[in-house]
Amino acid sequence: MLCDVAAAAVSLVGTVALVALSVAKTPLVPVAHASEEPVTEAMQRVETHALATHAPPLAWDARSGTFFAADRAAPDALPFDLENAIVRRARQEVERGVGYENGYVAVSGYPMGDIRSDRGACTDVVVRSLRAAGMDLQLLVHEDVLAAPGHYRLPIVDTNIDHRRISTMHAYFARNAMSLTTDVREKDAFRPGDIVFFSWTRCPSCKLDHVGIVSDRTGPRGYRLVLENGGPHAAENDSLDRGSLVAHFRALSRP
Repeated sequence: MLCDVAAAAVSLVGTVALVALSVAKTPLVPVAHASEEPVTEAMQRVETHALATHAPPLAWDARSGTFFAADRAAPDALPFDLENAIVRRARQEVERGVGYENGYVAVSGYPMGDIRSDRGACTDVVVRSLRAAGMDLQLLVHEDVLAAPGHYRLPIVDTNIDHRRISTMHAYFARNAMSLTTDVREKDAFRPGDIVFFSWTRCPSCKLDHVGIVSDRTGPRGYRLVLENGGPHAAENDSLDRGSLVAHFRALSRP
């Protein structure tokens, strides 16, 4: 099972520690991938977008390899455009009624490979949503696995499935992304587009069972909703405090 029984899928453990690409740690990059040349192209796209939509100005942060907006919601928040792109794509899973698929399925290719668009697991919601912000987890996770196999300890490296395993995905974020509070009472700490990992059992004996995307909508209890696919179809639920919240990440480089 990719979500409910991820650790048993292929005897995979994916140490909660995770690595940087090559000797210097590669951050999450919301452009094609880490290189010097895309920066200019990306900035041109940003400037064109700002002129067309009167969007807030963006600047390039060479340290983190990402964009930041001067008027973003919080110092450590993604630009509004990226938050919105992630959430919109996650919500499309719900609107399309994407069914649950938790078995091994060969993807369409590498990079940017995917399974059938009408099927997916909890991890596929995250993969597809972050691609809307320019981050291909299939590529990033695979290169991280090759750069530091000891941190993942995968018996077989497979671009069809590694990025879709919940334990491997968690390990990648734990090593590369900004880690945030798991206390759901800190409601303001949860931003749209954040990635949240759950266990259905209480810690410290908890294991990774599920992952979802934090919504831009709030439920009647004051918690942000979660865009997820735990079966039978993708849904937007008031489930942030369901089970144990074991990890909370934002797609910004780990400080």
